[in-house]
Amino acid sequence: ELSLFVAVGSLGRIITSVDGTIWITRTNPAGSITLTSVAWSSSLNLFVAIANTGTYRIITSPNGITWTSQTSFTNTSNWNSVIWASGLSLFVAVANSGTTTTQIATSANGTTWTLQTSPVANTWTSVCYSSSLNLLVAVSNSGTGNRVMTSSNATSWTSRTSAADNNWTSVCWAPELSLFIAVSNNGTNNRMMKSSNGTSWTLIDTTNLNIDYNVIIYSSNLNLLIAGGISSGLYSNNKIVTSSDSNIWILRDT
Repeated sequence: ELSLFVAVGSLGRIITSVDGTIWITRTNPAGSITLTSVAWSSSLNLFVAIANTGTYRIITSPNGITWTSQTSFTNTSNWNSVIWASGLSLFVAVANSGTTTTQIATSANGTTWTLQTSPVANTWTSVCYSSSLNLLVAVSNSGTGNRVMTSSNATSWTSRTSAADNNWTSVCWAPELSLFIAVSNNGTNNRMMKSSNGTSWTLIDTTNLNIDYNVIIYSSNLNLLIAGGISSGLYSNNKIVTSSDSNIWILRDT
């Protein structure tokens, strides 16, 4: 709708770009908070960004340029991931700290937020949404046999068993593959897992690709999964891998 990229980061950083090459710094009204995630709602024409520091940890913008602190939401949990769930008409955010009653928040307008109850107080790192399944999936990097949770309405959540108790850092939905894919920053040859329903998860063989993954995304236009992270030694200059089917992954130079 805006033909705009928006990225957020530590020290309150917000940058925008129309082409992905030239970036412009924007002013954050909340100051030097550590912004962790940003989401766009096409139906509301609104960006929402969240933070894991600061007094007010939600900021919003209709254009990515002018931002407003939302003082109605004052929970002190460390918010780590936010998405727009189109089928539910809700922003959904998860936190990597707090209790079961302060780790999930939802909002229909980006301004007024409601806390929801998580099944366990894990360190929730990432949340994604499948419109075709009408399902939310979140992953964590703590817990025993319960590092995934799912919900069809954003209010009632259910614990699921991950394929391994790894430090799961990011999850995405690949609609053309009809798969959720999650990545982790630890483990040996098992740093990815996938699921067609959010409930049953299987490991993806990542032999020789033991990168410390911190993000995975999917491009429908390219039919491509892209995962990135940090590494050392042999892979010190190769921190991105791609796949068109979730099974065969190719190491890319950076």
